Amino acid sequence: AASRRHTVSLAALNHDAVQDIAKSKAEPSDAEPSDASVFGAAALVAGNMVGGGILAIPTVLEPAGFAASMGLIGAMWAANVATGLLLGEVAAAAVRRGADDV
Repeated sequence: AASRRHTVSLAALNHDAVQDIAKSKAEPSDAEPSDASVFGAAALVAGNMVGGGILAIPTVLEPAGFAASMGLIGAMWAANVATGLLLGEVAAAAVRRGADDV
């Protein structure tokens, strides 16, 4: 009987803690509003889609063999680095010109 009473008190304690957390999350806080935008939402969706594609690459490339798969993944990595560097150059050139919205 004593262990059951102890279990009940732990359950009540956990229930109270969960209720306190839920109450604090439900009430508005003094947090800063986010700068959510359509572009930010689109970037989030695109990032999730790209992430799923990255996970599927090994399965899709399995029939080609290990060497061909690694070569293609390496080529895709190089293309990704090259486009990232090109975008960095464009942004740097825009900053040098004085563009404020880069």
